[in-house]
Amino acid sequence: MTIAEQLVRNAQKQVSDSVNRVRRNEMLKRIDYYYDGQFDYLDEILRKRFAKPDRLKLQKASRNIVKRIIDKISLLYKTEPSRMLVDEKGKPIKDSIQQRVQNEIWNPAKINNVCSTAERMMNLCRTVGVKVSYRNRLQYDIKTPAELDVVQNEDDITEADAVIYRKELRTDTPGVPKKFEYIVWTKDEHFKINADEYGEQKGERPVILRDKQPIGNNTRMVNPYGVIPFAWYRYDYNWRTFFNEGGQDLIHAQENIDVKLTDLNQLIKMQSWSVPVLIGYDSQSGEPIVIDPTIPIVIPIGKEGGDFKYVSPDAKIAEVWNCVVEGANGIATDYDIAPGSFQLTGSVRSGLELKLENVGLYDRAWGKRTYAINFEGHLWRLTKIVGKANGLDWIPENAKLIVKYDDIQIPEDPVKEQQTWTWKFQFGVATPIDYLMFKNPNMAKTEAEKVRYEGYINKA
Repeated sequence: MTIAEQLVRNAQKQVSDSVNRVRRNEMLKRIDYYYDGQFDYLDEILRKRFAKPDRLKLQKASRNIVKRIIDKISLLYKTEPSRMLVDEKGKPIKDSIQQRVQNEIWNPAKINNVCSTAERMMNLCRTVGVKVSYRNRLQYDIKTPAELDVVQNEDDITEADAVIYRKELRTDTPGVPKKFEYIVWTKDEHFKINADEYGEQKGERPVILRDKQPIGNNTRMVNPYGVIPFAWYRYDYNWRTFFNEGGQDLIHAQENIDVKLTDLNQLIKMQSWSVPVLIGYDSQSGEPIVIDPTIPIVIPIGKEGGDFKYVSPDAKIAEVWNCVVEGANGIATDYDIAPGSFQLTGSVRSGLELKLENVGLYDRAWGKRTYAINFEGHLWRLTKIVGKANGLDWIPENAKLIVKYDDIQIPEDPVKEQQTWTWKFQFGVATPIDYLMFKNPNMAKTEAEKVRYEGYINKA
């Protein structure tokens, strides 16, 4: 068996492996939670918790702390970093090439939007891949571990000998197996494997894989690039598995908070309405029970001890709410976010308090720059390879990417900041141009002047 054949065999094994299915479904769950899709999962938790949850008519509740925390810790791309191309000696590539890369590659591919989203998905899933594609122009496709499998390199677990991702083919016929294509990339080959999947339960779909087939006109099924066109963005240094581990604590915290909030709704409902209790009621009468203040409930004559009353349970509303708050504050602290960020009450905090509260958060984000720089460097190298393979010969072979991220600004007290700039304007030590450049450190003076001029025109 050749190395290529062995890789195909390994790729098929990775797709069918139950451990990988569990991982993919766990990542899909995280993404669902981020995009407010937690109620299906909450239903499943309530079914395990209560014998007949439908009879309780529970009013489900959720506050999306997953999205709130992930967005809070994803700070590197809040403002677009500066990107400069240099030669092998570190000297800047001429401006005309820099501008052409910006106008013909980065801007159409929306590189900052891609990197910003990739940062958030990386913080959520711990590893994310960005595939460099060419569809009439260079494009960047984000792939999460929810849709990826890899054949891990035996010598370096951070390297993949093969990458596999799934594309669903629409089949709406009831009872017909779901059909998929598994797209496979190795250093030498590129092909697809058709597959059928049976069943609907997540993580339990048996997969039937077919033979490998060419994609489009690539009848020889060769990889035209000689490299796997995926750049990997990682949460931290990984030494155990290809996909970085961790992050389950955030999902568990979200589930606990959702359950407690649902409990809280139920307790408030029971405390507000109380529980109607009938004593001595003759169920043989067939009279329907209607709880309505305008309709009396008649207890049959002759029933000794008959009674009707409302009973209020000893609802621990304050205690349950405290559990919700403590759970939110606890997971926030684990991610270096000040518990004050989750407070629902309280006074406005001063600039010094804001600084002290956010030091840990900004230190965390600043410490992640190395992984972002490695990711963007890898993405640029793949961009050159894929671009040249598709006729973009003007991209310099020796061009290297230097990425500089803005210093993360700890927020000032807004009132104090306004007073400072008002004083500077009043005494002529600063202009609106200076303020625009302060708010956006990557903005050149000529660009700030243009924004200021356009502001005057719009007001006119």
